[in-house]
Amino acid sequence: MGGGAQWEPRLPSGIRPRHPKEPEIKSSRPLSRTAVALTSATLLLTTATACSTADHLTSAMRVKNAVAKLGEQESVSVTARLDATPAEILAYLQEGDGPGKGPHARQHARLLADLEIAAAVSAGKPLRDVNARDRVDNATAVNFGGKDVFAFKSVDSKLYTRVNLAALATELEESAAPGGGGDAAGEGPASLGEPGELEKLLDAVPDHLTSAKAALGGRWVRVSPNEFGRINEALGGEAGTGSDRLAQATALLREPALQQRVVKAVEKALGKRARFTGTGRREGADHVTLTLNARDAARELGRALAPVRAQLGDPDLTVLDAAPDKRINIDLAIRHERLSTLTVDLGQFDEGRSGALPLKLTFASGEVVSVAAPTKADRLDPRDLLDALSQVAVRHPELSRLR
Repeated sequence: MGGGAQWEPRLPSGIRPRHPKEPEIKSSRPLSRTAVALTSATLLLTTATACSTADHLTSAMRVKNAVAKLGEQESVSVTARLDATPAEILAYLQEGDGPGKGPHARQHARLLADLEIAAAVSAGKPLRDVNARDRVDNATAVNFGGKDVFAFKSVDSKLYTRVNLAALATELEESAAPGGGGDAAGEGPASLGEPGELEKLLDAVPDHLTSAKAALGGRWVRVSPNEFGRINEALGGEAGTGSDRLAQATALLREPALQQRVVKAVEKALGKRARFTGTGRREGADHVTLTLNARDAARELGRALAPVRAQLGDPDLTVLDAAPDKRINIDLAIRHERLSTLTVDLGQFDEGRSGALPLKLTFASGEVVSVAAPTKADRLDPRDLLDALSQVAVRHPELSRLR
């Protein structure tokens, strides 16, 4: 790491570091996706660096230095979750004409309240010293307050993924059961959460379908972006444009040069738009409010990302024009001179609702999820997956929905 005194990381409440060796899929209580958390972190870094006017210079420099402190580490983690109870989320979703109503509203609110996305990046050197030629590995895990249900890694430009069907089924079953926040008994995959049921399912998969059996059994498998189309076909979709775009988008996880181009695009688009205001000290942390006009910033961002649009999977950037023409406030907390949390009320972006829906990102040095390559990971063969699903559909017809 960089020079100077060594800082012993103290992870915030709710974050527990994992052993550097490959762990079981377990996590503390908790797209979106990793992109949401990492893009927000990038926004902080680039906007804080670009600000220079007198009325907010002090606050901007405080944020810049807080982000730079994280950059002194060789690995940094971020967790994202909604900072609201199931009842608060349900009230927000049911307001106005937007989505959120229906027979499964309580189940959805409960799942959103428990949802946590944890991500980590590691470079083997201080992150602030990384250049376009350096290797940057990353990992992400998704859980609902218990075992991770989905995880993926990009290590040395190789992609790995792991899906825990039993944990997902258990979560869905609990959320749908009476008293669990749901409205009706769960159907389909929830039965896989019953003790021994997953093992029975795996017994129906022939041993020669090695990679599919590993994937269905919750073990790590290696995936090739070039085969996303065939995997999608095996799951009953089409191999066309959507799969091709997804394959392209993985380049952002695997190519540091592209990551830096995106950072510069964000800097160009948002750096001159952000304003910083100190809002005092609360609960042991210094707070700064970042303010910008959502529509102006979104349009600038769309223009800045246009040159790398194809490399990002050709996303529809015109949706950015729909951002509300209003000022958006983001709360930044700085603890021990390091960026600690970022909180943004998603309700600010929805003009159809008056309630609050705070999204909270928590930053820390170290790896909240292991970024090391799995010790064993078979390459997932789409043909194996198709054959395996055909075999298990006899015992679990609900899995035919995947095909």
